[in-house]
Amino acid sequence: TKPDAKRQGRVDVIVGIDIGGTKTHVLVVPEVGDRSNIVLLSSEWRVDGIFGDEGNVPRLLDTFMHLLPDAAKTLLVVGAHDCDTTAHFAEFAKRLAAHYPGPIRVTNDAELLPPAADLITAISVIVGTGSIVVGKDVHGNSLVTGGHGWLLGDPGSAPALTREAVRKIIAARDEGQRLEVLGIMALAHFGVDNEIDLAYAVSDYSSIFQWGAFAPQVFEAAKRGSRLALEVIDEGAAALARNIHQIRALGAQGTEVVCAGGVVVNQPSLFLALKKHIAHLDPELNLRLLQSPPVEGAIEIARRVLAGEAGPR
Repeated sequence: TKPDAKRQGRVDVIVGIDIGGTKTHVLVVPEVGDRSNIVLLSSEWRVDGIFGDEGNVPRLLDTFMHLLPDAAKTLLVVGAHDCDTTAHFAEFAKRLAAHYPGPIRVTNDAELLPPAADLITAISVIVGTGSIVVGKDVHGNSLVTGGHGWLLGDPGSAPALTREAVRKIIAARDEGQRLEVLGIMALAHFGVDNEIDLAYAVSDYSSIFQWGAFAPQVFEAAKRGSRLALEVIDEGAAALARNIHQIRALGAQGTEVVCAGGVVVNQPSLFLALKKHIAHLDPELNLRLLQSPPVEGAIEIARRVLAGEAGPR
């Protein structure tokens, strides 16, 4: 990453960016004057994943560069979905630096949560388009559990809830059970007549967003009393709780757990189920929902960098 902003001279503006699986939030904070918020779909600038296209970075920068009086005097802090390792941070920072003249810091989007919650040390849990658990050990090194993508993991995320719901519907059919409300809603959503065709229809979908689109109906089916939907939600929460417990076993510091992401924030039943499983596995932990946009964490990281409390990555 580029050198510390303090060694480059005065910084007049801070830009924080939260890159999520579905949306990107850019917040421009001048030293004097009003903030500028830009929220757009990540698909509007990102092609084939964050590293998938050489035009991704220029398109991202184009969304806000016109707001900067002097980019060389603007500290840029980015928390990015799918940026999970030190090598990822360095690569994305390198790509940014090829087009951006100011100081840069890159981290994972989950690491925005503790500073956004005004915490120094906490475990971060994101549950939305994907899911991941992030913490830091006693030396400040990042620790990660969960994630692994919507086909293999990401418990509790929108596409994973769909994946597990379809599995349960098909398994219930194989056991000779009658179609219940979750299955009825799934057949209607995917436009098929039976569980076998449902399996083929879902398998033909290649987009994470096509899979995730059914997730709200899993929660609606649970409200209508669907046993299968209730099991899907509870099992997703249990898997998330195990990931949190595992990261503690790996040495993650802090007893505060900050949750963000569209699914866990907008679906209280998942959050309550997660609290239940955490209370059983690790009662010392305090689970909370983030009350401010995660991009505020990028702004707070920038302020700590400028105050000399954190070196840029």
